[in-house]
Amino acid sequence: MTLLSFLFDLGLFLVGVGALLWAYLAFSPMTRDLVVFLSRDQQITIFKYRRLYWALGILCLAVLLLRGLFSFAEPGGGGLLAAGGELLGRGHWMWLVLGSLAAAGIGLLYWALYVPVVMAPPRDHRMVEAAEADGFLAPDSVVLGIEFEGVARAYPRDLIARPHWFNDAFAGTPLMISYCILCNSGQAFVPVLRDGRRLDLRNMTAFDNNTIYHCRRTGNFIQQLDAQVIRGPDQGEVLTSYPVIMARWDEWKRLHPATKVFYAPPITLRDRFVQRMLMKMIPLSRLAARDEPWHLVRKEIDDRLPAMSFVFGVEIDGQHCAYPVAAMRETPVVNDQVGGVEVAVFYDPRPRHRRGLSAPPGRRPRPDFRAGGQLPRDRQFADQGPRERVDLDRQRPRHRWPARGSAADAGAALEPALLVQLGRLQARHADLSGRGIGCRGLTDR
Repeated sequence: MTLLSFLFDLGLFLVGVGALLWAYLAFSPMTRDLVVFLSRDQQITIFKYRRLYWALGILCLAVLLLRGLFSFAEPGGGGLLAAGGELLGRGHWMWLVLGSLAAAGIGLLYWALYVPVVMAPPRDHRMVEAAEADGFLAPDSVVLGIEFEGVARAYPRDLIARPHWFNDAFAGTPLMISYCILCNSGQAFVPVLRDGRRLDLRNMTAFDNNTIYHCRRTGNFIQQLDAQVIRGPDQGEVLTSYPVIMARWDEWKRLHPATKVFYAPPITLRDRFVQRMLMKMIPLSRLAARDEPWHLVRKEIDDRLPAMSFVFGVEIDGQHCAYPVAAMRETPVVNDQVGGVEVAVFYDPRPRHRRGLSAPPGRRPRPDFRAGGQLPRDRQFADQGPRERVDLDRQRPRHRWPARGSAADAGAALEPALLVQLGRLQARHADLSGRGIGCRGLTDR
């Protein structure tokens, strides 16, 4: 083997392995921090041209393996090995071994940890009754719940963590229930563009600790938390979205006894492997309790609260405001102003589910919500009612607002506030007004 032949084979090896890894690193939870320097658009570009990288890598490794195989041919002999050696040349047999190990190792990485493959839907997934769900859910299991068009459904967090989404329909309205394991945030959105085209979304990767979906049919890329097309033919379009509730299973079932439940048992080898990986390597309970994001982020993290703190997010006319759940446990109602609109944000601290409600904006005269006890600074809160619920006492005019969101004697309704973690919200909105409990000139420093 000459030096030139060795350098040629080394080049084939490096280019082949490099091309396959370059198309992989940003799309695996184990390696994406190695390429944190890549922007979101750069990661999307790599994904769009992934097949070219794959073709280049496979071609280089295939030529390398063949050259290593042809080294066993007798010089001047006949047969396929000799003919191949005359065509491609002969390498050293060690490249056959190294190339085979590299190909097998990279193939295993793609099978086990490549997000677009691993986060494919389980083979068997269906909706079951609450009584059947009791067989696989503990009372304190966390579910993502949504009530839409009079229909209640729950999606166990441990099951919807793979594939991070589930396409469902409520009274004929398609809804995609999305969940991001990295920021522990879920929401539902209508996967239909303004022109009526249906999106066929699949999990692609995560950027700044939030999932990005890809639609093969339209070529659009969707940010999970924003429900917005961030790249593609319909860039800038925002899908209609609805918050979901994170609740204990026993609490959700008590509030919605007729609920249906998402069930996706692990059947195939990959199903079982992914479930074990998520439970052992990235346990959701530990991930949700972290003070720092799981992956490195490109933007500076707001240090006024731990990065993974839960906050209720309210957005009106381009202004974004965060209300920490920890603060609202002590002061469950906030009168505030967001985007020039007077709002009130409510939180029920007693039931074991996380939900925020924001009052209908723009009503005049502006309602005030008050609470008993000592009020911090100039904030006003609602009176707490019986222990089984929090009744919100709306004054001028006077109504009773149960914490689930409708005025008992007014026919009005409250809008759910989006529950999200601060690091995720701040990464998406650099102008975020994050403070102890609202936006109007107060700070938590």
